[in-house]
Amino acid sequence: MALNNLGLGFVFTARDLASGAIGNLERNFMSLDRRVGLGTENIQSAFQQLGVGIAVFTAGAATVGAAFSLANAAGRFEQAVASAGAIAGATAEELTRLHDAAIEAGLATQFSPTQATQALQDLAAAGFNVTESVRLLNPVLDLAAGSLGQLTPSQAAGLASQAMKAFGLSIDEASISVDRMLQAVNVFALDASELPLALGTASRGAQALHQSLSETLISLGLVKNVVPGVERASTAVAVAMERMADPRVQQALRGVGVSVTDSQNRFRSFLDILGDLAPQLDRMSEAQRSAFLLSTFGREALGGVNAILTQVTNGVRTNSGETLRGAAAIAYLRDQFENAGGTAARFREQMLNTFEGQKQLLAGSLETLAIVAGEPFAQVFKPLVTIVVEVVNAVLNVFRQLPAPVKRAFAAFVVGAGAVVALVGAVIAAKAGFALLLIGLKAAGITLGGLMATILPAILIFGVLAAVVAGFVVAFRSNVGGIADFFAGAILAGSAHLSSAVTNRASLTIGEHDHHHHKMNPYVLKAESPFFSSEDFARTEVVSARRELVLHFFGTHSVALLVCKDFMDQELLDALALLRPSLVLVVALSDTTTVFGDAASRLRVAGQSISLVANAPIGSVPGSLAFLPLRNERDESQANQRFARSEDGYQLFDLGRG
Repeated sequence: MALNNLGLGFVFTARDLASGAIGNLERNFMSLDRRVGLGTENIQSAFQQLGVGIAVFTAGAATVGAAFSLANAAGRFEQAVASAGAIAGATAEELTRLHDAAIEAGLATQFSPTQATQALQDLAAAGFNVTESVRLLNPVLDLAAGSLGQLTPSQAAGLASQAMKAFGLSIDEASISVDRMLQAVNVFALDASELPLALGTASRGAQALHQSLSETLISLGLVKNVVPGVERASTAVAVAMERMADPRVQQALRGVGVSVTDSQNRFRSFLDILGDLAPQLDRMSEAQRSAFLLSTFGREALGGVNAILTQVTNGVRTNSGETLRGAAAIAYLRDQFENAGGTAARFREQMLNTFEGQKQLLAGSLETLAIVAGEPFAQVFKPLVTIVVEVVNAVLNVFRQLPAPVKRAFAAFVVGAGAVVALVGAVIAAKAGFALLLIGLKAAGITLGGLMATILPAILIFGVLAAVVAGFVVAFRSNVGGIADFFAGAILAGSAHLSSAVTNRASLTIGEHDHHHHKMNPYVLKAESPFFSSEDFARTEVVSARRELVLHFFGTHSVALLVCKDFMDQELLDALALLRPSLVLVVALSDTTTVFGDAASRLRVAGQSISLVANAPIGSVPGSLAFLPLRNERDESQANQRFARSEDGYQLFDLGRG
């Protein structure tokens, strides 16, 4: 209109064509936003519910798993108690006593109830009834604790029962006996781990001379202070006591004024007898003393008797630093063992009053807690497990009753279905893997064609090398251009396990030169071998009477020949290590070459030698052995003419051309 006013003569009109489209677009976006919003809320809600479900399921599964773990701990303990009860022939009431005793031990000591039941099992196996085993349990665990970890509860139970039976101790004496054994470990050069062997050996003499546990421990400790090795020391004590029970030895001792028995004809204490003997020996010369002790006690006991006499004579140092000699020294040692009560308790308290000791206590208490807490869970799970067992057995019985064709058809179906599923899975995986490879190559900016262009030259080079090697092999076998003659190697032949008049030999032929080695070590024929006749076992393999090793030199190199068992002869290996040949050739007829590995390794290290074993397993080559590297047909024929003389003990066996 304004332009018309200017007199330009234009008339403009306009139509609203966009408002409707824009309005529709706005409405569509608002609808999409509502739908997307509702979808997002639904997805978030679904994931929240999934998370809650998984959390609840995990919590429930963890609870059941923890309960099952506790039930397992209780079940193992229950099984151990049942084993101890079965060994002891326990009644239901006695089983409860064994159960309670093991639980109480787990609370009072650093050992778990399961370890306590192991001790109860050993005590029952030693012949103690339930009541005796329960009363012995705490002393046994004290012995294990006082051994500073050298004895397990099971080993401590064996030692305690051994000592009680050997020395006729009552159950009431068990605790003080344990204290005395630990006192011996504390006073003398004895380890707790040595006590089972020491007491087991020394008790033999103690029983013959009717000596107490304390007397035996003191005697054993004095000897062990001087004589190394618990077996030697305990044997010396046992033999010395046994000799004193011999009337002839008693008469010899009476000849020097020493009595073995008292006025009531009972054996005196072993240490008192030696204490009385010491001053009598001092009146003798060294030669007379040695001769008397040797003839009286014998060689095995002489060292032990001398060890005790020397320490009693030179003196025993007390805790206060005073040195006591003779009868006073013996009285002091006996007092130490007489008043040894509480030794095990002191050992236990001292060891537990540490960080490591408290950790052991905590571990034992936690296992006890697991057992006690797990017992009701075990009672709940027991019928469930019983039902599962019955179901499995029912399925097993049904399967057993199926006809054999049905079983085979079922097995075939399972195998076939499994193979089909595996094949389908492999195809899917290969397809997906190839797709991922292409994506990865594309992401790395590499095309498949470019990759092939990169690796194809390497493939071609490898193929060319393989073709060259194959061509060389074909040319060598065909002797093209005389190449086989040029590379002709040696023939190494060996005899079998023969018992003819000709001894077994090894022969090496290089060109026109022959080199031999005569076998020195005979093979022992085994009766179960199917490859030798019965006559072979009646004869001995003939070998060389001379022990001769020949070294063959070829320019700067040297070669040694051996036959089979010669390669395990230590003297020959020592000689080869010194001679250091370049090559050691061994012909063998053995089931395996493993037996020659150590010798080859030794020569490689000591002599820098290469060992080559030409072996044929027994039975694959009946009565012959040969090694033919790099030979042509003409050389093989020549070798057959040279070495196929069976009367010489040789026979060539062709292991293949080339």
